[in-house]
Parts: sequence; structure tokens; C-alpha cells
Amino acid sequence: LRQRVVSIASYFKHLMLYHDQRFANHPRFRYFALNTLMRHRALQTGRIYVRQNPHDGHLTVDELREMVGHGSDGLSNRVLHFGATLRGTRQFWYKQKTR
Repeated sequence: LRQRVVSIASYFKHLMLYHDQRFANHPRFRYFALNTLMRHRALQTGRIYVRQNPHDGHLTVDELREMVGHGSDGLSNRVLHFGATLRGTRQFWYKQKTR
């Protein structure tokens, strides 16, 4: 076990500042780090959404398809609202623009 918790952001920052700069100089590592960080944040946001909306967490794929087929906007609006906290998404930039 680790003695202290290391966030994924501080882990990648440490690698970018590594003494021989092998990670900072790699042509694709920064994209890998950004992609990994954004995926991690999206998964965390999804977990929070399901915790706050437990009835949506029990929907099956068929029920979701049926909701989309009937044009129900309730679920999609709730999910898009949570997307506004994810930096780089359309919802995030729309929220920033309207401030």
C-alpha cells in the first residue's frame, strides 16, 4: 500500500518533469496523458451521476434505446448537464461562454 494518495494529475505532472525529460520529449506521451486524465475524470463524473440518480443506473440497454426512439429528452438533458463539468466538452465551453 502507498503511504500517501497520488492523484492521476500529479502523477502525470511528475512524469513530465522527470529528471531526464524522457516523457516530456516523447512526441505522443502528452496526448496519452491528456487522454487518460480526461477518461478518468469522465468515469468519476459518471459514477457521481449514477450515485445521485440511482433510478437511471438500473436502466437496461433496451430501455435506453426505447427512450431514445420515443424522443425522450429527460435522460439526455440530465447527462448533458453533468458533461458541463468535464473540461473540453461542448457543454463545458457553452457554460463558459454563457458566464
